[in-house]
Amino acid sequence: MLAALLQAAADPKVVADFERQVPEITKSLSGYAPEVALSGLACLILLVDLVLPLRLSRAVTGVLTLLGLVAVGVLVWKFVGAERGLFLGMVATDNFARFLKLVILGGTAATVLLTALHDDFRGWRMGEYWSLVVASVLGMFLMVSATDFLMMYIAIEAVSIASFVLVGYTRSDRRASEASLKYVVYGAMASGLMLYGLSFFYAMTGTTAFADLPLMMERLGDRTAVAAAALLAFAGIGYKIAAVPMHFWCPDVYEGAPTPITAWLSVTSKVAGLGLLVRVVQAAVPAAPAAPGGSGGVLSWTALVAALSAATMTLGNLSALAQTNVKRMLAYSSIAHAGYVMMGVALAGTTQVHPGMQAVAFYLLVYAIMNLGAFAVVILVRNASGSEEIADYKGLGWRHPVIGAAFAVFLFGLIGVPPTAGFVGKVYLFLPTIEGGYVWLAVLAAVNTAISVGYYAGVLKVMYLDQAPEGAPALRFGKPAMATAVALAVPVIVLGLFFTPISEAVAKVRTLQTATLPEGR
Repeated sequence: MLAALLQAAADPKVVADFERQVPEITKSLSGYAPEVALSGLACLILLVDLVLPLRLSRAVTGVLTLLGLVAVGVLVWKFVGAERGLFLGMVATDNFARFLKLVILGGTAATVLLTALHDDFRGWRMGEYWSLVVASVLGMFLMVSATDFLMMYIAIEAVSIASFVLVGYTRSDRRASEASLKYVVYGAMASGLMLYGLSFFYAMTGTTAFADLPLMMERLGDRTAVAAAALLAFAGIGYKIAAVPMHFWCPDVYEGAPTPITAWLSVTSKVAGLGLLVRVVQAAVPAAPAAPGGSGGVLSWTALVAALSAATMTLGNLSALAQTNVKRMLAYSSIAHAGYVMMGVALAGTTQVHPGMQAVAFYLLVYAIMNLGAFAVVILVRNASGSEEIADYKGLGWRHPVIGAAFAVFLFGLIGVPPTAGFVGKVYLFLPTIEGGYVWLAVLAAVNTAISVGYYAGVLKVMYLDQAPEGAPALRFGKPAMATAVALAVPVIVLGLFFTPISEAVAKVRTLQTATLPEGR
């Protein structure tokens, strides 16, 4: 094998092809500045932590991470308007990717604050922790920009490997260790299934570009083979967004992981996975019309995503009804919300700009704020009471009105009650779904929203209608904790009342499909 590789490397044609591609690859580095900056930040955090005394590690590395994320955000914003393909069409830089990258950075920056509030990390060195978080963010950036299956696989693995370690970061906690092990096992299974599915496409066409999916479908021809390949390839993406049937890991991992990591995964991982799914479906749709139940081509990708959307939101909401642990409840809730967002993904359409895609972008932003806020309250209550059980939230609304009111805002937003941003986000999702002909899916989503009232309102009932048991410990929250909860609650209301600026920004969201089939294929 080594001899064959050396022989191929000495082939004049191979050398000439490589030399011709070097300028293009070098030129791509300028558009890759945010990712390069993230790589440097991960290394810098580790180096700084090596020379810091233990008492300064947590504060300094946290501040360095926050400042680094802001700097990366500036770089992402700087490249607005420079839409192009990078690295021979394997990565795209476009408005859709930039919007989601900013959401990911915002969610990660909020996680820095949540980690500062989390008592379990007091006295710990945090350099490795933040380095892994930044490395995972780099993988998420690649996920929302990928236009090639090979890049997609590399990006998903980059996110997963770092996340495996972060979930089990509190090594003395047996629940965290168990959650990390389950995450690894499910991740390995999803990775294997995804690679097997991708091998179907590559074996028949010799290409891995998203833009060539219609040709892949045509060449595979057999409907059963295409359906099998598509479902297997979906495994990796479905695993990242916890969509049915790749959702099994989510509740146990969310419950066992450190709560800041649970909050971070519930937001950023879903943003990256759903962004990637939009690109795949948008590229594949020419193989099957976007009309409901369209029979064109050999597989209706939109119908497949719509069916998975229905199953995901229904299972998530029904399972959440039976939960007594608030983190498990929010885990199943996050599965349900992935199902809602997939309604917009199913309508990604064959054009670069589509209401479904814009609905996905808007909802992911408001969901990120609401879910991070909910987990912030979970962290604060756990610090004060040592419990994550819903029963221990009795009387919270009266025992601490500020925290109780903030949690109520987040829960109403997750339900979709006006005037919260969650209501506007659901309107954005429901309207294009109905206009696109998937009335049955919109009706099912409305039924699921009604079901979700059962468990969200159950928490509100415990907070405001149940009395705290006698002798219950007093809940004391510091000013930084209350400020964080209020800072996350305010946008939920403000964006519900004044959503026009975000709507205008989302209206500019578009994707750039750059990859093309290699010559001679």
